[in-house]
Amino acid sequence: MNIYLECIFLENVIMDFVIIRETLDILRLRVNNKRIILASILSSLYVTIMLLFKILEMDFVISKLLLVLVIMYISIEEYYVKIYLKSILIFFMVSFINVGIYAGISNIFNIPVSSAVVRALVYIATYYLSKIIISRLWQMYKMELNKNELNYTVELNIGDKTYFYSGFLDTGNTVCCCGMPVIFAEVIDEKMLQGLEKNKSFNVKTVTLGNVCTKTAYILEDIKISNKKQTWFVNAGVVFEKRQFSKTNNYNMILNYILYTDSMGGIKI
Repeated sequence: MNIYLECIFLENVIMDFVIIRETLDILRLRVNNKRIILASILSSLYVTIMLLFKILEMDFVISKLLLVLVIMYISIEEYYVKIYLKSILIFFMVSFINVGIYAGISNIFNIPVSSAVVRALVYIATYYLSKIIISRLWQMYKMELNKNELNYTVELNIGDKTYFYSGFLDTGNTVCCCGMPVIFAEVIDEKMLQGLEKNKSFNVKTVTLGNVCTKTAYILEDIKISNKKQTWFVNAGVVFEKRQFSKTNNYNMILNYILYTDSMGGIKI
């Protein structure tokens, strides 16, 4: 009986780790494996204790929901209420996908899951298949963008001045940090940097052609983004760079795709 419980405990740790890790990857949040392991162990202990002592009260839906609330709170390193609530919904979505894939592999190929080794192999296959499915869904979201919706007019209020930008919605820019999407903008006036001194900021790491750089993003509120049909006001971190983004001067700001899915009327995630 002890060996059986140990197997159940280990298997649940592995599955919970995979689901939590995939949830954080979808949200583009910083991943701390130690926190995820701690949350996975706690979740697995819940299941193991429930089976060991046959505590039926722990099998209630409310009890399971409270467990998810706790483990996601532990897993998220950068805590923001909106991100936290979204992580819970995505956790359940990823859980359903993984459970469905696991059951599908077992039933379609008539794989006996009585062996711990076989179950471990099915878990591994489930992990990679779910990554492929979720990645494909993300690509389908990007395809929803119309070419006419890639260019926007952007207004930034810095100090007592308003700066106008031509923003390009880059589907490849999904950089997020501190719970905020990050926008990249050209420095169009040296004085604007002085006006940013009072703004809160955070450091963000970017990877370009294999080079990892740490840049400063300034938090700006009520950024006005508009096109011919609609106007949105968003909050974001803005990285200002002294370089030209477009060789043809079609745009001087790179907008974040997360803004489209989260705030600008696109597909919600």
